[in-house]
Amino acid sequence: MLELILVGLRWLLLGIFYLFLAKLIWAIIKDMRSELVDFSDNNHLFSGAGGDGAALIVLASTDYRINPGTKILLGDHTKIIDQFVSAQHAVINYQEGQYWLADRDSLNGTYLNEVKVEQTAVLAGGDRVRVGGVSFEFVRWAHEVESNN
Repeated sequence: MLELILVGLRWLLLGIFYLFLAKLIWAIIKDMRSELVDFSDNNHLFSGAGGDGAALIVLASTDYRINPGTKILLGDHTKIIDQFVSAQHAVINYQEGQYWLADRDSLNGTYLNEVKVEQTAVLAGGDRVRVGGVSFEFVRWAHEVESNN
């Protein structure tokens, strides 16, 4: 009887081991497939509609999908997504004529002019925003055109 129980436990452990291997292989395949997605339009990293024409200009990036000089138009509610760290890293909301930056409890933090964002902060033209390995400059096109008149 004891032999039968030991044989059963061996088969159970062997089954658990193969299930672990199958899940590991599935995770590797899933990760490899995500690298094949076309990231050229940056829609997977930034999402938003509306706003008044303000933008984030990429200054520097460690992410090969985001090139320096790229302009990302801001909407009423723009999410900044970090695919490797946080599902939603930070958010920029347009309210009452101003853009507000908030970190979404990201692992590496969100920085405004090299100061970690602890609470919601108002963005001004020329501000530097850093999320992970990507640095941006906040540019408010409509505001700059109006102020030059």
